[in-house]
Amino acid sequence: MIQDSTGREVGVQYAPPRKGDVCDSLADIGAAQRAFAFAPCMGMAEGLTEYMAWIRQYPVTARQLEGNG
Repeated sequence: MIQDSTGREVGVQYAPPRKGDVCDSLADIGAAQRAFAFAPCMGMAEGLTEYMAWIRQYPVTARQLEGNG
């Protein structure tokens, strides 16, 4: 999905599993739906594409992430 949303090859590297790695994960937003009446307004692929467009418009630098910018 990241490659599709950026239009770039990201160079995926596969490595052997490490101790403590999560093998399978199934997201469940049921608690958020019940507590906050949350309902997603778009799918993952669409949201990722929209986020990548936003990050191109407002890039974040390492300096900003460190709190120095």
